[in-house]
Amino acid sequence: MRPSDRGPQAFYWPVETKHFAPPYGLIPEGTDILACHGPAAGYADGGMGCTYLLEHVERVRPQAVVCGHIHEAHGVCAGRGLLADVTTFVNAANAGGRGAKRHSRTLGWKPVVLEVWARQEERSALPLASQSAEPG
Repeated sequence: MRPSDRGPQAFYWPVETKHFAPPYGLIPEGTDILACHGPAAGYADGGMGCTYLLEHVERVRPQAVVCGHIHEAHGVCAGRGLLADVTTFVNAANAGGRGAKRHSRTLGWKPVVLEVWARQEERSALPLASQSAEPG
């Protein structure tokens, strides 16, 4: 039996079954940072990301998608296609690390730090004194 045949799982992992889909449609447009348990398909996912989540990330186009769950896939990567120059994907899972036993309590990597900027339309609504230059 494949995991997806078992029905709903904790943290919506895996998600796609005939009878159940997580409520990702409730993620509002304009979301800047999306924190989720598991990764979107194809982005720091170790080959185990969720295609259904990716569909909604492409719809919402947040600045950052931060997840964990797949410890071996820890990392940061840029979006591609619709998400190029828009979304940064972070798998911040930190237990284990390379060479450690699975489910180890040993921290494997340094923390990931992101700078998040207000979207252009939000920056233009700020008083001039509080507007910052673009990063980079």
